[in-house]
Amino acid sequence: MDASWHWIDDEHSLLRQEAPPTGAVRFLAPVALAQRCWPGRTPRPADLEHAIDLVEEAIEASGLRHAARDTLRLDAHLHAALAGLLNGLSAAGLAREQVEQAFATLVAQVQAGRPVVAGGGAIAALLMLRELVHHLGFVRVVVEAA
Repeated sequence: MDASWHWIDDEHSLLRQEAPPTGAVRFLAPVALAQRCWPGRTPRPADLEHAIDLVEEAIEASGLRHAARDTLRLDAHLHAALAGLLNGLSAAGLAREQVEQAFATLVAQVQAGRPVVAGGGAIAALLMLRELVHHLGFVRVVVEAA
C-alpha cells in the first residue's frame, strides 16, 4: 500500500502523492462544487447526484485508478470544514467505513428534507472525501499534524 497521499483544499483541491512515484492532480474545490451544484441553498438529492457525477468524472480524468492505498491526509482547512460532519476526525484518523457512514447519514438527511447543520462547502467536502476514499481505495483518513 502506498501511504503518502495528501488532499489540500485551496482555490482548487489538490490531491498529491508524496512518496515515489510523486505526482499531483488538481480538481474542483469543495466550495466551487457547492456553488456549481446547489448555489446558496441546501442541496436536494438531485444536486448531490450531479455533484457525485462531477467528482467521479474528475477522478476518471485524473488517470488515477482504484488501488490499495493506506492513508489520505487532510489539511487543516479541510479538517475545519468537515469537523461538524465527521465526528472523531483527528490525527488518529477514521476508517473508510466511518467516512461512508457519515456520507450515508448526510444523504438520508437530504432525502428526508431535514436541515443539514453544515454549509455548502462542508457538504461538498464530505461528498468529495467519500468519492476519493471509495473510488481510489484509501482505508483511512487522518488530519495532517500541525
